[in-house]
Amino acid sequence: EYLRLLACPMVIGYLDPAIFVRIPSGRELWLAVADFDTADKVKAHLAEEEHGVEVGEMGLLLDGAELEDDAKLLPGLQLEMVEMAMVEGIRVATGCCCAALEGVAVTVEGTQRGS
Repeated sequence: EYLRLLACPMVIGYLDPAIFVRIPSGRELWLAVADFDTADKVKAHLAEEEHGVEVGEMGLLLDGAELEDDAKLLPGLQLEMVEMAMVEGIRVATGCCCAALEGVAVTVEGTQRGS
């Protein structure tokens, strides 16, 4: 058998195209694109794995930008899972007397998010 193995090419197994996901705990996962082809499927899987974050509070980032839930994923993508939180009511005040400042705009990554 050994000589026959040396004499001809053989296929032993196969590789599935995959995406890479880094989660906040530092753990890194490889997920098959055949099973996880959209961002919402990845989020559902991560929530099931009990990483302490529910689907609605989870974001997947690609190069620092958040993916939409219906975003199609391609093999080789490197994603980062982050915990998201809704912020309601930011008050900007002076440091000396805590007086509220009027006309303040909140800008996140170059996009105005409130005023």
